[in-house]
Amino acid sequence: MKTVLLAAFAALSQPGESPRRTEVADLSWREGCWEGEGFGGAISECWLAAFAAQAQPEEARVRADIADLAWLEGCWEGEGFGGAISECWMRGPTGRLTGTFQLLEPDGTQRFSEILLLDVFEDGPAMRVKHFTPEFVGWEDKDAYLTFVLEETRDGYGRFRGLTLELTEDGRQIATLMMRDAEGNPREERLVYERLASGQTGTAQPE
Repeated sequence: MKTVLLAAFAALSQPGESPRRTEVADLSWREGCWEGEGFGGAISECWLAAFAAQAQPEEARVRADIADLAWLEGCWEGEGFGGAISECWMRGPTGRLTGTFQLLEPDGTQRFSEILLLDVFEDGPAMRVKHFTPEFVGWEDKDAYLTFVLEETRDGYGRFRGLTLELTEDGRQIATLMMRDAEGNPREERLVYERLASGQTGTAQPE
């Protein structure tokens, strides 16, 4: 079969002849599997189109732009992790968003807090998070942090690897965090926030 194919392709451009059309696309009909007879026996072949090697059109690429998450700016409070939660986001001139978060126990004491950065880093757009105890001792090592890679954004929506943020029609923020329990089983934690009026800070108290 190889000899036959090579001879056929070589015949496309013989010296002294006018140029002929030599588009690989003209042979796209070969895609799929075939069987038959040849060389005195049964033959079969399969062809796969290498679509992955072709550049994707601009409109087909998934958008992942931190500018689409500017709606986070401001302060929010709500419920999650079995307690009262609050967070505030500040936006810088370059579009970077810097946030703080806290979770309160039912008695009003702080369980932990976070500092968050949402920006375009050397390896792409992502959210970086560092956790702290109530005594401001970091959970992570000195130069370590938790990273949520930004994979897709659109109006009122951001999907990270392991986290989604959504702005609902009634103005609430819903954060869905993909986690694993003590046995390693996957689970989702849903955090629901209400936006605070301008000038208010996240100081939610449990009921």
